[in-house]
Amino acid sequence: MAKKKPGDAESGSWMLRDVPRHLMDRMKIAAAVQRTTVKALLLQLAENYLADLERKGQIPKHRS
Repeated sequence: MAKKKPGDAESGSWMLRDVPRHLMDRMKIAAAVQRTTVKALLLQLAENYLADLERKGQIPKHRS
């Protein structure tokens, strides 16, 4: 297990099963085109999606 660095935000882990292979392949391609990682791409997509739901008032706004 990796040691936490001072000042790091607390994080968690997810393991996804049964992700369709075509979706995995497309995500890898999209990440490569943007010169980023699949992890970074997924986190950005999640942040954008949640921000959109917050703007629409469907979920409470995140407090930093």
